[in-house]
Amino acid sequence: MEAARVAAIKGHEVVLFEEQPRIGGQLNLWAALPGPRGLWHDSSLVERRSRKWGVSVRTGVRADAV
Repeated sequence: MEAARVAAIKGHEVVLFEEQPRIGGQLNLWAALPGPRGLWHDSSLVERRSRKWGVSVRTGVRADAV
């Protein structure tokens, strides 16, 4: 997600595909652990920032090689 955001900031057209209904992968697992929660554990924050910079996020879609 961070790489997609940086690429978009640099002017690339970026589409991020996620097979699951929510992006974040292992980041979501970290966020579910008990204890202090840093901002880097929040995939929704990263997703909002990515969308702000123009990353198109498509969830529930499996990306296959053409």
